[in-house]
Amino acid sequence: MKIMIDAGHGPDTPGKRVPDDSMREYEFNSSTARRVVAALNDYKDVQVEITFEDTRDVPLKERTNKANAWEADLFVSIHANAVGDYWNDNVGGIETYVYLYPGTVAPKLAAIIQSKLIAYTGLRDRGVKQEDFHVLRETVMPAILCECGFMSNHYEADLLKADSYRRKCADAIVDGIAEFYGLSKDSPDLVPGNGNQTIDKGWWRKAMNLTIEQWRELAAELNRMYQDSVSGKIIPPVLNDYRWVEKAYKTEMTPEELLTVMSIIQMRRIF
Repeated sequence: MKIMIDAGHGPDTPGKRVPDDSMREYEFNSSTARRVVAALNDYKDVQVEITFEDTRDVPLKERTNKANAWEADLFVSIHANAVGDYWNDNVGGIETYVYLYPGTVAPKLAAIIQSKLIAYTGLRDRGVKQEDFHVLRETVMPAILCECGFMSNHYEADLLKADSYRRKCADAIVDGIAEFYGLSKDSPDLVPGNGNQTIDKGWWRKAMNLTIEQWRELAAELNRMYQDSVSGKIIPPVLNDYRWVEKAYKTEMTPEELLTVMSIIQMRRIF
């Protein structure tokens, strides 16, 4: 099964931001979309693509053309909502959009994902709605668009900024897709790691496809572990050398080096 994930808008789309400019919609959209992609990679016989990974506000036609050319089986666009460029705490909640055409399964899928979004977040249920959005109308596969909360609502804007909330939204979308299509997760497919360690190959594939932002996050994590190493809190010899932090920040690691540091990070989180 091929699934195309779309992070709505772009970093500089006019007006798509919290009224006080503390967050742009694309920050939520892209962060949540990446979580959805990573989670779907754990399922059997599933291929996942994202519509774009650059800093442009990619035209809608380019997004749908990519999904159609790839012959995706499903298109999911992730957004945050707003009533305008002003605060309005009277309007809030989550809604999911579809475009109706004969035989489409989109409404049934949308209903499942919508129910999970509400269950996982506790926000008001605004239901499944029909709309003539380009990404829903011009895709030749079932397509849905999730509006995961209102940037113009103080309470929901704070949620949209939080990693924990983004994770809930991603989990709800993934679990809804998995339930509707009857997807099952891959059994562990292990490759050798450091010493006697083993690493899930699916996890390793995701590690080798890091975005610039994720490389920066890796560098920050390695810097924390380096500081703990030199202070004596932990003693994995490979992290006593600051060059690992520099290599991550500059995205200059070889696959073997990335495997080494990621295996240490993974094992540290487990134990």
